[in-house]
Amino acid sequence: MANPTYPFDQKILELIATLTETDKLVNFENSSKALDSTYEIIREKVSRGAYEYVSGEIRKNDDRPSDYQRVDRNSWKRAFGHNDLGKGSECKGKLLIQIPKFLEFDNWDDMMDNLDDLHQCVVVDKRPRRKAEDVSEEMPYTNFSHLRPGDELDVYWPKGSGYDRPGEAFMKIRYMGNFGNPRFHINAVQNCSLKAGEDFDAQCLEEGKIVRIAIRRPNTPPVLYSGSNAVTSIEIFRKER
Repeated sequence: MANPTYPFDQKILELIATLTETDKLVNFENSSKALDSTYEIIREKVSRGAYEYVSGEIRKNDDRPSDYQRVDRNSWKRAFGHNDLGKGSECKGKLLIQIPKFLEFDNWDDMMDNLDDLHQCVVVDKRPRRKAEDVSEEMPYTNFSHLRPGDELDVYWPKGSGYDRPGEAFMKIRYMGNFGNPRFHINAVQNCSLKAGEDFDAQCLEEGKIVRIAIRRPNTPPVLYSGSNAVTSIEIFRKER
């Protein structure tokens, strides 16, 4: 894993400020313009969000494991470049744990691999990641907010027409995160025109409905794919943590 130094990549900081609703309080151009109260908000929301991601529980700070207790305010100041002390030193271990978990990634490397897409979605396009209560009729896909990056799914649906046996067509996919729509990587396929190794955004992916996905390929517009029959089953395999 890379060992980043203070201050952090500005895209990371802009994501944190946006998701903690402190983006109007943080001045990225002038390191002297940030109130202590801003860091109090950030350090509490990040530590709480990180712990909720790994446990699904909400606890007071004192009840959380040490890795998910609030990081001291000066560390956050250095992370944002608002404190000259230690600017070139290695980051504290808690920040390297909490920030990826707050952004719903397993570790720093996974976060960095997806940083550009997440920043585009949340900061540039202003499309907050969906929560269960936010799903609307206009976006009929199954909400996978309970999934974590790395979890795998087996999806089955009948191939062609006239089949009464489920599972004739199949794909094994890995959840990458939510970037407006849930994004998956295809690990393996059977009896369908999809290709292993490709990524897609799920527009509709649930039992009883036709698969509708947008395949993502470099330097080309998304390619839309629809299955021929409704999905008969989806099996979820939780990544060990």
